[in-house]
Amino acid sequence: MSSLRGFNSDKKLTDIINRINAIKAILESPVLPSGSATEAKQDDMISELAGINFSNGNIDNKITTGSDFTLSQAQQVLTYGEVTSGAGAGELHPIHITQNGDVEVSISDIEKKGQELMADSFPVVIASDQSNVNTKLIGQDFLTVDRNIRCDENGKLIVQVDGVRTNGSESIGIPDGTTGYSSEILMGTHTMIAFYGDTDNTTNTNIFIEYSQDGVDWYRGAGDNSKIIIVGSNGNFYDEEHITPPRVRLSRPNTSGVAETLELKYTLL
Repeated sequence: MSSLRGFNSDKKLTDIINRINAIKAILESPVLPSGSATEAKQDDMISELAGINFSNGNIDNKITTGSDFTLSQAQQVLTYGEVTSGAGAGELHPIHITQNGDVEVSISDIEKKGQELMADSFPVVIASDQSNVNTKLIGQDFLTVDRNIRCDENGKLIVQVDGVRTNGSESIGIPDGTTGYSSEILMGTHTMIAFYGDTDNTTNTNIFIEYSQDGVDWYRGAGDNSKIIIVGSNGNFYDEEHITPPRVRLSRPNTSGVAETLELKYTLL
């Protein structure tokens, strides 16, 4: 075969034939590259669209967006919440909306319970037309002990001021050969006290007055300096004193040979 200058006719012809055969093999192959559109895939897509059209009547205008403040073309969306613990955990429930379009919230529990500091508590608001709220007022006495502030049956505040008498009484059993003591009496705002009563022991004629600041350490002086209440021959006694310390009590020795019962009464002023 004759050759043109610069062109090898046999080699070029062989290359062309090989390329034609490669293209033919691709076109005749039953396997297409991944993602290629096939008649079967197109049929599946048509079936899906037909199902949507059948179940909803029409898919036209099903998805729209709001375009003004009235949201006349608002897209409708269902929002769900999941139960995370307890009964029904893992269930989905739709969020409720009121008739005014507000989200309806129900607090089933609050994490913190009981008394907390103000910084850790929810604020409480009393309405301007609030009905009566029952309250209890607490005040502290001179020992910083909390006391209820009381009212009488008419709702009037009961106030103790200087000049108001306060009465008390106590029965004291004293075995023979021992010394008996009354309970401590708190003077509070009072400065005067009167002791009176009777005893079945007329052998011992002395009753001593003792004083204390803390109710632990008690003092009555010594000898003639101690305050003494004299018991009469009939067992009655009476004495009144100006008291400065915050606490006072009576001390009664019994050497009569039998047990003694002393009935004490007192009045604070």
